[in-house]
Amino acid sequence: YSPTIGQNAMTVPQGAVVFAASQLPAGTADLVSGNNTITVGLSGNSDQLVVRTWVPTTDNTQRDCEGNAVTGGRYVVSRFFLRADTASGSSSALVCDAGTYVTPSDAAVTGFGGTGVVLLPTVDNFQVLYGVAAAGSTTLPIVRYVTSADIGTSTVLAVRIAALVRSSETVNNLRGTSPSYNLLGESLTPTDTNILRRVFVSTVALRNAI
Repeated sequence: YSPTIGQNAMTVPQGAVVFAASQLPAGTADLVSGNNTITVGLSGNSDQLVVRTWVPTTDNTQRDCEGNAVTGGRYVVSRFFLRADTASGSSSALVCDAGTYVTPSDAAVTGFGGTGVVLLPTVDNFQVLYGVAAAGSTTLPIVRYVTSADIGTSTVLAVRIAALVRSSETVNNLRGTSPSYNLLGESLTPTDTNILRRVFVSTVALRNAI
């Protein structure tokens, strides 16, 4: 099975980002990208990001986000979301769950849909926006960033992610009240006063789409 270079093999307008169960073999609605679909963490309204990449047949050097070796000639599906982490005692950690498949007719995505591995153990909230092309266009420039609910048939050219990371230990003698944070338009106000937090934001271009 040979996908067209630079395009999604299942011929969907969003490219490498998975928004619908129909984009994956035996896909389910809870294992796709979504807005405010994760209920753990601060405010209980974090996003989930699911992407897939094609590993060329001649490349056997790749690993997925869980650290597993990937044989060439297949798709890798990666799901980023928050869940509790009992190992670190964290109520919300950023994790990645990965799986692979060869063709859309496969019975399932092998290894996908589990608890994943922890990437960051202390993440209060995780938000995602998608940079889209102008209506009817599939190339640059990016005209706006929207949530998964507002993409429609637009082509996604980039993904912007934001994480609110907290300190793993309490800090004494902090003065004043906890500040409010804005994560890509999502306003968050913690109630505790002895935890340090910082917002991290990054924008990633989808190289096959631009």
